Amino acid sequence: MKHVSVSVDGPKDIHDDARGAKGTFERTAAGLRRLQNAVARSGGTRLPISINTTVTEEGLDALDEMVDVAQELGVDAIGLNHLMYSTPEEVDETLRLVGESDPALIQTYVTPNPGLPPESVRQRVSSLAQKCQESNIRFGARPQISDAVLDDYYEPGGRVEGRCLYPFLNARVSFSGKMYFCPMIRIEVGDLTTNTMEEIWNGDRYVELRRRLLDNTLFPVCQRCCKVELSTERVTQPDSLAATGGLTDPVAGEGAVGQSATSHP
Repeated sequence: MKHVSVSVDGPKDIHDDARGAKGTFERTAAGLRRLQNAVARSGGTRLPISINTTVTEEGLDALDEMVDVAQELGVDAIGLNHLMYSTPEEVDETLRLVGESDPALIQTYVTPNPGLPPESVRQRVSSLAQKCQESNIRFGARPQISDAVLDDYYEPGGRVEGRCLYPFLNARVSFSGKMYFCPMIRIEVGDLTTNTMEEIWNGDRYVELRRRLLDNTLFPVCQRCCKVELSTERVTQPDSLAATGGLTDPVAGEGAVGQSATSHP
């Protein structure tokens, strides 16, 4: 084991509230201590541990307190996830673009307003990054959002530019062998119990969805996904949901299979 990453939603009370049960923070802390002690008893080197947290309305004001949490838990790094969300209108438009009608296919937090003022997010994230630097704790955020586009990211209905390479480089595979277009858009593109990876990878539905993604550069729900590479510039064409990302046409790959496959329930 080379690295362990644990989700922590905030200081003790915030984490417990987010998880819906008292004592979850303490159980997480106890589990990490047992793991660290087990590594020490086995004579291994110190195990790098990081915690991941997400920008939320409930935890925003305590965001920079994550440094204290990290020190309490004895971890080496903090990973920050900007809130992944979409508006109902963005879900509807995405379903139209991919030729589907079931909103359950879109696996993200759907809200008309996430309740996160961009300036407050900017200040809190900056404070967290500074405290991490002062405390010698590594810090990283995803997606990487430039200051120029942060307002649009957290403004409901705001548009950001970028590109997504996930369905060209990765495969999303469930425990049962079903393959999906991506973690966010859970459209089934094949089943490994009945077809080979190569057959599915170059199958009509997978190729069609990649083509539609290229035609739109990003689907509306893709704009706030942690897998996306966001532009550092604001959208300049109001009628475009996303600007060109400079991609060529790797839609099918002419028999090439993706570089990695991730297995998920």
